Amino acid sequence: MAEAPPEAPKVSKRAAEKEAKKAAARAAKAAASKSAPAPNTAAAPSKPAEPVDPFKQGWLKGVYSEKSIPGEEVHTRFPPEPNGYLHIGHAKAITVNFGFARSYGGVCNLRFDDTNPSKEEEKYFTSIQEMVRWLGFEPARVTHSSDEFDKLYELAEALVQKGKAYVCHCTPDEVKRGRGQLGGGEFGERKACAHWGRSVEENLEEFRGMRDGKYKPGEAVLRMKQYLATKPEEYEVHEDDSTEIRQRKERLKAAADNPALWDCAAYRVTKNNHHHRTGDKWRIYPTYEFTHCICDALEGITHSLCTVEFETLRPAYNWLLEELDMKDRGSDAKGPMQREYGRLNVEGTILSKRRIAMLVEGCTVGGEGKDIADEVDDLRLAEEGDPEPEAPSEAAKAVTTASGTTKKTIPPAVSGWDDPRLFTLVALRRRGVPPGALKKFVLDLGVTKANANTMTHILDASIRTYLERSVPRLMIVLDPIQVTFTNLPEDYSEPRTVPFDPKDKEKGTHTIPFTRTIYIDQDDFRETDDPDFFRLAPGKSVGLLYVDHPIRCTSFA
Repeated sequence: MAEAPPEAPKVSKRAAEKEAKKAAARAAKAAASKSAPAPNTAAAPSKPAEPVDPFKQGWLKGVYSEKSIPGEEVHTRFPPEPNGYLHIGHAKAITVNFGFARSYGGVCNLRFDDTNPSKEEEKYFTSIQEMVRWLGFEPARVTHSSDEFDKLYELAEALVQKGKAYVCHCTPDEVKRGRGQLGGGEFGERKACAHWGRSVEENLEEFRGMRDGKYKPGEAVLRMKQYLATKPEEYEVHEDDSTEIRQRKERLKAAADNPALWDCAAYRVTKNNHHHRTGDKWRIYPTYEFTHCICDALEGITHSLCTVEFETLRPAYNWLLEELDMKDRGSDAKGPMQREYGRLNVEGTILSKRRIAMLVEGCTVGGEGKDIADEVDDLRLAEEGDPEPEAPSEAAKAVTTASGTTKKTIPPAVSGWDDPRLFTLVALRRRGVPPGALKKFVLDLGVTKANANTMTHILDASIRTYLERSVPRLMIVLDPIQVTFTNLPEDYSEPRTVPFDPKDKEKGTHTIPFTRTIYIDQDDFRETDDPDFFRLAPGKSVGLLYVDHPIRCTSFA
């Protein structure tokens, strides 16, 4: 039980002294202002600082300046593969591509790179669209690489007819040897395979055979005829070479030394031919290297923004578009321009779709020639983050195959892709992270060529800072005990005005009633008082937030 005067409350001696000091300070300040000389000129009213647009400074501004064509609308795209749920790294890609287009008055497409039918499911298409809109972006168009399958095949035949593609029947080991990869860290001379010199007519016939089901997976691949067969003597510089020739040879050497230009695959025969959108029409599907740049050009993309691991693929991107006359050689004026920014890496998180799938579904690891310790490393990290980890004998059971090979069966470590311990976007949403906090976190780290490496506690601090200024303050009593004011009538109710944000009056207020019965947290009361305890106890008076009356505990039960 407690007491609280319902009307004019008594003021404590200490409170009266504090109020007297404040009144004296106010009087002294008023007297000083009267005696101070008037200023010669009135101070100009300060203007609020203009918000800085992160897309119009630094690296992003430079990217726009590289390809800023009067009258041409900025057009970007976000092209995920629909084979898993998006994670926090994708939040950066979404924010950069959609934000860049929005900042420069353009538009951004959401394009599903659906060229691998065996790994794609409708639930991923749905979730990706949902997450893009959750982050506050609306695609100008939702497209699919499969929309262009007919056109892509037509362009592949055009490449063959130009002598810039050939059908290869080499095994994976033969392809590696042709690229000079001898194994054991040794490298030898690169050389073209036996199929490289086929005629255009033979290659067309073989490619159409691939299309018509003549070959099984792995038996035939359409390869782009790039720089695998380039000989060192072709780019050897001589003393009498002109500056122009030297520069051309330097470009040729750079291309020949880039593995992304070693006759990469353009089309392959897949194991699972059924496509969720085109059905059983196709037995062959284009690769990412062939599809991505062409779809960019067909959609009218001006700025193809991707992460730094694709920088080595930029020459292949440009090579294919130039060979198909979709881009001027050596120029970004026509067609899409690819530029690369640093990835977002959050230390202590698992972002690989394959590894998250292992956490969600469980797996069997190890086996002949495999290091179990390496394979379970990420799973162990996840288990260490579990507040109630399972016993080791249950977390990973050793099994032995008929051949004597030791493996480990690891059960699921998380409840699903939206488990709050993960850093998928669906998990972060379930955790209660506001989408605006993620976008601010990404942009505060900056967008440059360098990878943005950070830690989870920095992410948490950024989220708290965002919430501090964006959400209303509400009160909750987690472990309540009832307090009854014995000297108040049963029907007593005094409305108290409480701000949603004490630091920002513009956010408004709400009203809560101060009544005969209230609730406080169990931790705010002790049956036995202590000099170091400054909350409610028998015989002690305390104040209540937003209530003028101090209360005093008279009894408890």
